[in-house]
Amino acid sequence: MMNLTQQKNSVSLQNLYDFKCKENGSPHFWTPQELDAHEYTFGGDFGISETISRVLSLADVLEVEVGAYIGEFIRKLDEKTTDGIVGKLLKAFIKDEAVHAHQIKYALQTYPVSDWHRNEAALINEEWKSAGGHPLQKSSTLEVGVFLGCSLPILLRLGGHSLLWVSEMIAKDEFLHVAGGRGILNKLNYGAVDNLIRLQRKTVAYITEKLNIPSQHFGFEVNTDWFLQQSNELIVSGSSAPLTRWTDISIYRAKFENSNKFMY
Repeated sequence: MMNLTQQKNSVSLQNLYDFKCKENGSPHFWTPQELDAHEYTFGGDFGISETISRVLSLADVLEVEVGAYIGEFIRKLDEKTTDGIVGKLLKAFIKDEAVHAHQIKYALQTYPVSDWHRNEAALINEEWKSAGGHPLQKSSTLEVGVFLGCSLPILLRLGGHSLLWVSEMIAKDEFLHVAGGRGILNKLNYGAVDNLIRLQRKTVAYITEKLNIPSQHFGFEVNTDWFLQQSNELIVSGSSAPLTRWTDISIYRAKFENSNKFMY
């Protein structure tokens, strides 16, 4: 599997945009839905309830921020590039993030979080905003290392039926975002940034701080160390076989690795 900072035999940005579009040639966006409440896996024990509260409160601010990072990059483009395929694709991604943020608002109506969770999420968001790096590096690191490498698998596997659906829908978009963002970064010769990787690991550690599912349930302990390892594998090698197997047993299939035709 190739490294996320490499690009060999990659599909074109035009291919990605075409996949995003319906037959009429316009980008397609799914519709957020109000959610019914469903019990978390294991009744929310083993720190699951706390972990999901952290996931949702962070998603409430970070989904919006990812869209802002992409918008920041678009504003730096010349008019020709903005009107071309790069601009069209990135503008579609921004609309995706708005859909995700809307869906997270619905999730928070069904699964409310405390002011403490919101305050902690705001502090982490400020760290991301003030961190150095290209805006697309920030969005890519968040989408790969936090969303696909931690938050979405947690919602899918531990959040019950409604949050499983949310995870599946958002993950489908995020894979296109990662493919497009990585392709653009490679053209600009931008690679991984150490300070963003450190912040990614800090964010994953915060999300999973209270999570500790004993090994008898999945054959291995699901905790902070496990998620740090899997999210790192996604960033470094583009795939995480343990994470994929863990999410495969769900009734929905969100592919938490990058080995699909829209990635390479």
